[in-house]
Amino acid sequence: MRVSSLMSNAPIILNLDCDVYSTDPEAPLRALCFLLDPALCSNLAFVQFPQIFPGINKNDIYGNEYKRLYQINPLGMDGSWGPNYLGTGCFFQRRAFAGPALSPPHPEIVPTGSSSRSGGGERIWRAATLEAAERVAGCHYEKGTEWGST
Repeated sequence: MRVSSLMSNAPIILNLDCDVYSTDPEAPLRALCFLLDPALCSNLAFVQFPQIFPGINKNDIYGNEYKRLYQINPLGMDGSWGPNYLGTGCFFQRRAFAGPALSPPHPEIVPTGSSSRSGGGERIWRAATLEAAERVAGCHYEKGTEWGST
């Protein structure tokens, strides 16, 4: 999330574990149908697709199908009858984390290719952005903070 907010102000964020991939190439389209629907979008924070593992033995004793999470008890697990977030395969509305978009836009958030970043300035901006993204994605970013302490 920290890297995403530095690299883009896209209104939708995809969250995946590093070892997860989608077997459904239409998943982004399906998520966008919900996230951009005018009748739903103002009350919708995220769209999540369940993690399903093809080819699992029907007598799986290890719980790899996550039946309890996705089929038996999908609503109300958070105590307020809302949906639960299960860690991966999720398209989030950025405003669910950051609030509504800034209006007017923050002066430092300028689309790539705009006049304020033309020429050598854009190269410097890109290098600074990549450096900041590497820093916030690093293992020691939260070291010494309340969040990073045990």
